[in-house]
Amino acid sequence: MVLPISKGFKLGYQLGGFVEYDFNDKWGLQGEILFSQTNTKFRDSYQSVWDEKFDKEKTLNYVGVPLLFKYNPSGLISLHAGPQFSFLANKDDSTWENGKKLFKDTDFSLVAGAEVNLGPLFAYGRYVWGFSDISNTLKEKATTQQIQLGVGVRF
Repeated sequence: MVLPISKGFKLGYQLGGFVEYDFNDKWGLQGEILFSQTNTKFRDSYQSVWDEKFDKEKTLNYVGVPLLFKYNPSGLISLHAGPQFSFLANKDDSTWENGKKLFKDTDFSLVAGAEVNLGPLFAYGRYVWGFSDISNTLKEKATTQQIQLGVGVRF
């Protein structure tokens, strides 16, 4: 049975840390490790072998490792872009269909966004485009998309 995934955005959260290296005043590199919660919703459900209803909403937890190039046109604003490699962190046995895992263990994405810097505090907004097909069972390609908003402190 094929389980179509609904399109749209659902609220999740992320937590992580980062390191920065500035090549000069304008250009730099930022590496991060992020724990992100991604929520999916299936349009249909099916009955398992034991006649238990499949949970239509599934939370996928990823550990993401973005490597972002930074451009600092001013001290206040910086722009980020780069690849992100993510690894599925929750290995839930309920995510199986006909003996096959519903979701793949890895995801490759492109990240782009901006950051506002106010001394040691910062706020950012990003968009994450998933390129990898994360589904093991769907006939059509299923990719991740995220809008990330966050705040942080530099030490």
